[in-house]
Amino acid sequence: PPFPSDGWVFVHFLDADGWSKVLDLMKQVVRRLVKFFGPEDVVGLVVYSAAAHVVFEPHHMTADAKQAFERTVGELCMTSGTNIEAALSVSCQAIQRAPGLRDGDPRYVLLLTDGVPSVGMNGIDQLVRYLGANAWSKDVRLLCGGIAGKCANYNPGLLQALAQTSSGQFAHIQGETGFAAALGDLLGAAASVLHTNVRVLIEPDDGVELTLERIFTSHGLTQTDRGILIR
Repeated sequence: PPFPSDGWVFVHFLDADGWSKVLDLMKQVVRRLVKFFGPEDVVGLVVYSAAAHVVFEPHHMTADAKQAFERTVGELCMTSGTNIEAALSVSCQAIQRAPGLRDGDPRYVLLLTDGVPSVGMNGIDQLVRYLGANAWSKDVRLLCGGIAGKCANYNPGLLQALAQTSSGQFAHIQGETGFAAALGDLLGAAASVLHTNVRVLIEPDDGVELTLERIFTSHGLTQTDRGILIR
């Protein structure tokens, strides 16, 4: 598979006021993605509207689990409301329960929406602080997709901020024709990460001087007696 063996939770909005073709497209996308995963991968599914619910607890993707997952996806239906706060909390907590994951293993949440928050927290700074302040967000990288359509009015600034805060990725999805390219960008970002919370110590040879550039100080670099520590 083109993905590392990590934990995944797909988070889908089910907004009755949204673009009419979105739910069918989402079902197609998830079914195709799951085919790439094997028994070593762990996948779950959360849906949200005014509230958020785990409809498929994270499981290793055995043949039986894939069949159960497809049945669950097929039964999804539209409701109303967009509660990003609940989507973040429920999906991140679900992925932390994923079996077999170790500290430092990447955990991915594919968060898709076509609307602005209408229930719960709705401010960018408020939601970013909420994400960073909770232990359930540890090691979770958000892959945020904003879907644009006739009735869609999602907040790109919010999705970009959530992705940046979690070292994830944001993609704009322009209608049904833009799904493949946008999801390719998101999943490509996931496939490039093998581990998180890694520390690298650079020790120079005698006579070599290392300098800590100011531009990198926000990326977890510190000057030590022995060299530069990258976190």
